[in-house]
Amino acid sequence: MPQIEHEASVSAPPAEVFSLISRVEPFVDLCEAVQDIEALGDDRYRWHVRVAGVKLSFEVQVTDIQPPTHFAWESITGVPNRGRYTLTPTADGTRLHFQLHYELKNRLLEKALSGTTRSIVHRLSNEIVGNVERELGKR
Repeated sequence: MPQIEHEASVSAPPAEVFSLISRVEPFVDLCEAVQDIEALGDDRYRWHVRVAGVKLSFEVQVTDIQPPTHFAWESITGVPNRGRYTLTPTADGTRLHFQLHYELKNRLLEKALSGTTRSIVHRLSNEIVGNVERELGKR
């Protein structure tokens, strides 16, 4: 499974950042690529995303919630993936570490996305961090 990692700083304490990123349904407002998220119950969600013009969907199960330091998930249907946010306190707020492991079973799709996936994820991660900071600033 390919892995993508990204780190960023957020100017807010870990508890506030965790509170925002661990609410899954509103994530659609934090990232343009996320088209829709449906709550299925029991910490399961169906995600519909659009990356590089390609629509992808998958169901995930939240697998690890340890406020305010860890939030992790793993897919149970659709595009195989698993990911984790790890939050670490810093002098200026929070260091947000994002990891995503994914597998695209379609060779053509994987080839089409392989060159752009890292830059897309970094752009989306920066978008999410910016929106998290903006949202926390409204509180």
